[in-house]
Amino acid sequence: MRAARFHNYGDPDVLVVEETAEPHAVAGSVRVKVQAVSVNPVDYLLRSGAVRDVLPLSLPAIPGRDAVGIIDEVGEGVSEASIGELVFGLGGVSDTTAEFAVLTAWSPVPSNWSIEQAAAAGLAGATAANVIAALGDLEDKTLLIEGASGAVGTAVASLARAAGARVIGTGRQESHDYLSNLGVVPTTYGAGLAERVAAIAPEGIYAAVHSAPSASLPDLVTIVGEPSRVVTVIDAEGAARLRARKVDAANDSALLHRAADAGRRGLYTPRVDHVLPLSSIQRAHELAKSGAGKIVVTLTTHPVDVTAVFVPLEGEFSNVSRALKDSIDQVREEPGCIRYEITDESEGRIVLTERWESAELLELHGHGTAVQQLGESLSGRLAGPPQIVRSDRAS
Repeated sequence: MRAARFHNYGDPDVLVVEETAEPHAVAGSVRVKVQAVSVNPVDYLLRSGAVRDVLPLSLPAIPGRDAVGIIDEVGEGVSEASIGELVFGLGGVSDTTAEFAVLTAWSPVPSNWSIEQAAAAGLAGATAANVIAALGDLEDKTLLIEGASGAVGTAVASLARAAGARVIGTGRQESHDYLSNLGVVPTTYGAGLAERVAAIAPEGIYAAVHSAPSASLPDLVTIVGEPSRVVTVIDAEGAARLRARKVDAANDSALLHRAADAGRRGLYTPRVDHVLPLSSIQRAHELAKSGAGKIVVTLTTHPVDVTAVFVPLEGEFSNVSRALKDSIDQVREEPGCIRYEITDESEGRIVLTERWESAELLELHGHGTAVQQLGESLSGRLAGPPQIVRSDRAS
């Protein structure tokens, strides 16, 4: 099977896509033909070696903690799963970014979620459901979430509202419309948080969740006044020092069922910011580490065909043909380019045909723009701009 792997710890460039042995379902698990996975902070921490003393991996390792796919093997003792069922869920510590993955916790995908949204829901949804379970009854109570617009923050906010809570969430100013659309009262983070929250909720804050990599955990404890009602999904050391609670995801299907149930009711839509194909796994890790939002990596892609027709002016045919042929080697080296060649040079026109692995890769490399720029550079030799036709189709 094809899989992303890294043979050494390091930067994203240690990631390669290569063939490796398929895993198989064991007792209590299912195997899925993976359609997509998400990139979580633990993935790039593991890949970099930053947490190898706590979570050592046997190298080479496959990155990935969660996945969405179609069940094709059911392990012994599993009764609530069937071959052909579309599920999302959790694998091992690092093993899902591959054509096949074994899940030990899973749930059917809500029909109103896209594949990409389901991919983004595994670890974020399980973490959020565990947070809500730790906080107990939230009906008619006010919850403050630090970092409410991130993938986990979105999930916590959505599940908290589903549980009847009023939610106040911090985020950058540009995320406030997003938070409002979630039904969250937005505010900014940083100095003066206690005063801003007091103005929004003078009756006080029942509980708080620390879901952003900020130094605000002591402030949240002060705002709530009771450390046991403050949960962090990030700062274990701070939780121990302040007597707050550190909560992680668990490979528990019940947690995923709760997230999926909120999704079916229209109360939780997993956040997705960027979608890239498997061949761009290095870029996916770069984006995730940079704070660019929730990244999803697809294992099944729809190729994109592009046809550009150039009509040279009289006497310019050979010059235009030569210029187009000069561009071939450079473009073919770009990741995701399956085909780039001149397919017709007759009747006074030159047809350039391309095929790209996915629309995301085509757009990532800006090649639609590149072809237009090529046409502009040849404008003095052409009867008009090249006619460009794009066709997205399933493989």
